[in-house]
Amino acid sequence: MNKEWKEMQHIWEQANPGGPDADGILSYVVTRAEKFDRRIRWEHRLGWSAAAVGLACVVELMSRVEGSVEVAFGLSMAAFLVGLTVHLWLKGRSKEPVDRSLSRPYFRATLEKKFNTQIRLLRATKYWFVLPLIATGCTTVWAYLTGHAEENDWLFFPVMLLGTAFAWWFNEACAVKGMRKDWEELRRALDDGELP
Repeated sequence: MNKEWKEMQHIWEQANPGGPDADGILSYVVTRAEKFDRRIRWEHRLGWSAAAVGLACVVELMSRVEGSVEVAFGLSMAAFLVGLTVHLWLKGRSKEPVDRSLSRPYFRATLEKKFNTQIRLLRATKYWFVLPLIATGCTTVWAYLTGHAEENDWLFFPVMLLGTAFAWWFNEACAVKGMRKDWEELRRALDDGELP
């Protein structure tokens, strides 16, 4: 443990008498950061797998339909799935684990950047959800205005609207909120010497 961590230990002891020592706090933070990295890798793998299954379903749907709304739905879903997967792959790659031998300010800044990067990625990802909704909605309206609507075309837009609303809510209420809570716990450990 370097001098900076020892100085923090003194500050933590004053703020939180009888609390954990610097080694315990550092071990806790490193363990949680490694768990965070594993979770991000796992979530991205799940996302890519789900996108592959979704793309296979879209290809199957496209092979059996002829209506303009179904075609627009299929093409927009395919673009959504491919685009989102590429976006996650390019932007969401987790960096190497944070080195515990770093100085305390650099260690904390690196950890905070790692969390903030993933939070920003999740917040930006939700805008991809709107693409199939817009394409399906516009095509549905166009099909009805031009008189080329099929019998069940009106079902696609409400389904897309509900799916988009659910995905948007889940992204914000569960994923983003969970990551912010994780970072807040680590921040309290690093800044105040408090463990949950």
